[in-house]
Amino acid sequence: MLLHERRSVHLLLKTRSRTIPLVRDEHFPGTPIGLGKSEGIEPAGWSERESAVQIRDKSDTIGGCLPSLTLSVRPSIMSFRADSELKTAFCEAARTLDAQLDRARARLVSEGVTIEDRSNRTGFDKSGIPYFLWSLWFGRRRPYGPEIASVLVDLSYLESPEVGGTPEISERWVAEVFQPGQVSRIRREGQRSLSYETIVATDMAALVLQSIERAEHELPNSV
Repeated sequence: MLLHERRSVHLLLKTRSRTIPLVRDEHFPGTPIGLGKSEGIEPAGWSERESAVQIRDKSDTIGGCLPSLTLSVRPSIMSFRADSELKTAFCEAARTLDAQLDRARARLVSEGVTIEDRSNRTGFDKSGIPYFLWSLWFGRRRPYGPEIASVLVDLSYLESPEVGGTPEISERWVAEVFQPGQVSRIRREGQRSLSYETIVATDMAALVLQSIERAEHELPNSV
């Protein structure tokens, strides 16, 4: 489908007022996501438009069993950036963020932090909407009596396909206490938005470690 055709389809989705069912993220259940995402997490910049496309394409596989959580889509007019512009802007932002990560990596590893790259650097998404995403997961575990205390922090940057979008980083975290193979006995979670300019001007190692420590402090000190 050509770009202008694709945009007209998604404009139609936005201008019809309706209610869209959502499911919850396996790792960040407090955040609504579209149905059937294989990675289990919808990155920063999730939008009503993308959720509508995912649900349209995949609702048949759910057997009609949908949770009660809903989101009302309000009519709006959206302007989209050209694919080539999106790719160029994303590549520049990703290079800057990768350089920050390279400088932070040694310190993070020395502090027992694992790093997982969950980015979508090709921009491909089966919805047909260019989806350029930089996403890094930082995790740390420690013994918690007979259980395990785990913290996961996700930093994500989504190149907005809409004209006039503000560059920002989404930080989401989850802290858990569990026994291997069992449902978490304790779970805390949260999120915040940070400006892109702040992140690229900040020591990423210090930022991530502070976020992990804040999340760890959300767990009880005693078993």
